[in-house]
Amino acid sequence: MIISESTRPIQRSLTVIKTGGSLEGGEFYREVAEQLSKLDGNAVIVNGGGREIDQLCSRLSVRSEKKNGLRITTPEVLEAVTMALAKKAMEFASVLCSGGITAIPMPALSFCTSERRKEYGLVGGKSSVDVELLMHLVSKAVPVIYPISRGGEQLLNVNADELAADIAVAAGASALILLTDVDGVILNGKVVESISAGDSTISQEIEGGMIPKLRAGFEAKKGGVKKVYIANGRERNVLLKIREGMRAGTEIEE
Repeated sequence: MIISESTRPIQRSLTVIKTGGSLEGGEFYREVAEQLSKLDGNAVIVNGGGREIDQLCSRLSVRSEKKNGLRITTPEVLEAVTMALAKKAMEFASVLCSGGITAIPMPALSFCTSERRKEYGLVGGKSSVDVELLMHLVSKAVPVIYPISRGGEQLLNVNADELAADIAVAAGASALILLTDVDGVILNGKVVESISAGDSTISQEIEGGMIPKLRAGFEAKKGGVKKVYIANGRERNVLLKIREGMRAGTEIEE
């Protein structure tokens, strides 16, 4: 499980929000800014960007493959990943700032170290979080974190869903919301409203990018995060609905 480097108590509720993929652009960012202005408590955004990474790798003629929903990361792929994610985080933070939300784009390595998963190349797994530093930042602004961590001096590409879960558990977050471009976990053409964190049967039926989301959701719930959801980021006011106890997407339960 995640090792926290601080046991400092959290004074306000914290919501960790993971975005990325097709969830991008000014309209989406402005919608998030509007919801953040209405949320009670602090927020951390972990911003991935698989589609942008794919596009940049293609332009640079860098071969990129995935295994079990995770990107095999060579040194060339890591360079593309870093460029793409940093750019997205800066764009997101810029829109939030324009909307009146003080935001800081930053790499995860500023307050995280991660164990290397050598079978995937330069990829990080479990992350240790400097909670005291993170919460100091959160008290001043909304961190827009892109998932480039480190193992020693080595930069590592970390799956954004898994990093968001690590942060949520370590910081004692009240909610983890994994936003995607579908309405939740879908089986047999229907959205599953809730899944038990111990239900290995359902997890075996999931493929592609939903694998790390479900795995991250399970880990967060087992780690004590009260509310864990996988939901469609394009649903109107989805963050507010979840904080108000309304149904949205798929909830991970005990």
